[in-house]
Amino acid sequence: MSCINSNYIPKIMGIINCTPDSFYAPSRKTTLEQVLLTANLFIDAGANIIDIGGLSARPGSTLISEAEEIDRVIPIIQYLIKNIENIVISIDSFRSNVVEEALKSGAKIVNDISGGKFDPNLLNTVSKFDCEYICMHLIGNFENMHQNVTEKPIMQELLSYFQVQIQKLNALGIFKIILDPGIGFSKSIPQNFEIIKNLSTLKTLKLPILIGISRKSFIYKSLNISPEDSLHSTSILHFLALQNGANILRVHDVKQASETIQLYKLLKNY
Repeated sequence: MSCINSNYIPKIMGIINCTPDSFYAPSRKTTLEQVLLTANLFIDAGANIIDIGGLSARPGSTLISEAEEIDRVIPIIQYLIKNIENIVISIDSFRSNVVEEALKSGAKIVNDISGGKFDPNLLNTVSKFDCEYICMHLIGNFENMHQNVTEKPIMQELLSYFQVQIQKLNALGIFKIILDPGIGFSKSIPQNFEIIKNLSTLKTLKLPILIGISRKSFIYKSLNISPEDSLHSTSILHFLALQNGANILRVHDVKQASETIQLYKLLKNY
């Protein structure tokens, strides 16, 4: 049964980075105890999904080995499955071996920033499991994905990209697809704001939309503040994204995202 569908009350994905170098330091959790505590706090605050990542994709990040990524995330996924009943875990990885081990360990969602482009075996691996697949938009490879910016109008680029990717995924038997426009990846600052403003354009594809804007640089650089000071601004943009069609908010701050959704629901008369 699908965890997500396109016509439903919005959900929250809480971010837990099992890394020492993710751009927002408070999201970094490296011990089993830290992760368990954080996951429980997130769930109590309203998170529906816990997103576990072992490789930072921030600008300037280093591509660690696949073995190190597995060592970071698999024991944590197994520990959470063992200690939290009915938890829904997403594995944030673009590597087929990491994804396979995570799905075997109990993860239900694959969160792939590459859209299947960084590892030629990833999509075949996903097709073997009855899982959700988050397909994100970016241009280029791991080393230059933050430098490459599309010259086409951004919404046209996103629609064209996702139409091709959806056909490719369907041909492999992958139908539980979630779209992520990839805020902050291969986008200029104006393009990031344009996506949020015109997010409803992607609803024509009739698939759920995930938005990942939490404390990202296009916010704090625009306001000349720090990631630590960008929660209020993030919440404002979360509300606008919900109004324009977002189905999932991927966030560092679950309590505040939950409050944003509660207010949105009141205005929508859910």
